[in-house]
Amino acid sequence: MNDGSEVEFRTRLLTGRPLPLAEFLPLLKRWLPELATLASTPDVAREGRCAESVLDHTQQVLDQVQPWLGELPGEQAQALYLAALLHEVGRGAPGLGRVVAQARDLLFRLGLPGPLRDHVVYLVRLHSLPARWGRPASLGRLWRLAWTLNTRLLYLLAQADNQARGLGAAERRVQAAEAFRRRCEELAIWGQEPPPLIPPWRWQALAPADPWLRRRTAGELRFWRVKGVLSTPEQGEAWLAGQRPAPAGTLYLTVGVPGSGKSTWIARHLAQARLISMDLLRERLLGRRGDQSRNAEVYRLSRRELGRALRARETVVWDAQSHTWQARQGLLAVARESHAYVIVIYFDVPLALALERNTWRRDVVPPEVIVRNYGDLEEPRPFEAEELWRVDANGKCARYVGDEGAGSGEWL
Repeated sequence: MNDGSEVEFRTRLLTGRPLPLAEFLPLLKRWLPELATLASTPDVAREGRCAESVLDHTQQVLDQVQPWLGELPGEQAQALYLAALLHEVGRGAPGLGRVVAQARDLLFRLGLPGPLRDHVVYLVRLHSLPARWGRPASLGRLWRLAWTLNTRLLYLLAQADNQARGLGAAERRVQAAEAFRRRCEELAIWGQEPPPLIPPWRWQALAPADPWLRRRTAGELRFWRVKGVLSTPEQGEAWLAGQRPAPAGTLYLTVGVPGSGKSTWIARHLAQARLISMDLLRERLLGRRGDQSRNAEVYRLSRRELGRALRARETVVWDAQSHTWQARQGLLAVARESHAYVIVIYFDVPLALALERNTWRRDVVPPEVIVRNYGDLEEPRPFEAEELWRVDANGKCARYVGDEGAGSGEWL
């Protein structure tokens, strides 16, 4: 922060006080230009929108949300207000990824803690989901959604957006959001994580006594719930009763765009682990790390090597971007089938720093690839692993260690 207006803006935002954006426009032009740009971006009159610019619409959403904040716990209120401010950032830019990338960068500039930033980015990314609700979703996808973000906050943001749109076709969106709310209530995921599949007293009787094994078993159970393999208490209990706890390998799964510092940090802190790197395999097979011509083959061979190493009870580092859930779930499946202990390491750095570090690499990645992948990045969530480690721009690592609950635990 470098003047009183920045402090005032940030204080209002984080304490839920009214935030008149027009009064802060000179500050936004200097400090948060992605927001200021919305003042000159016309809000196309569709679905009955009433605002004249996208910034006007953002102001209406903020005004709708602000009275609700007092009913929410502090961090939830902050997440909702921040998402309301940023949900239209990047409007007019091609693709959702650009919107998400700009929102993530703004949150870095506001100096917010990582877990709060992650939650806000997911709310921004999915804010229109309740208004588009209609097609039945699998239980696994709904469990994953509720482990990823707070469904009540997502609904409130969608409703505020609907109300700011005015009449007309927005009524359809309101009805869809209400259907979303009812479905979340039916499944007991309204504003909370999914309830345990196995009753706690049965879990205590059947789960391993060793804390390490309990966390590993809980991680496997969560994964098979998300994949739809286990969906009823009877299925879960039968699966747990059939488990035979045994030593297994450990997977360190890295997540981060090129230039985020993965390889440097791994060499410094996990040098004794077996490294599986798709870049190194490309170099051996094709002579160049950046050659993407045989990616499917490289991935298949690397995944096979991973399975063999984990079944042999080795400690393995998977050194690749793994920046989306789609990219991670196949690797997590190998780990779960091998009964490995999973630690996800997320390299949480701003885009500008990743681009700068990229220029120092021996094999420079095209900057447009980093920008695209930064927009596509889906921050890993605690439910995905037994431990989630967050490495910041200075290489400092914070560790989130789960317990036997579904994604619960604490930062160390």
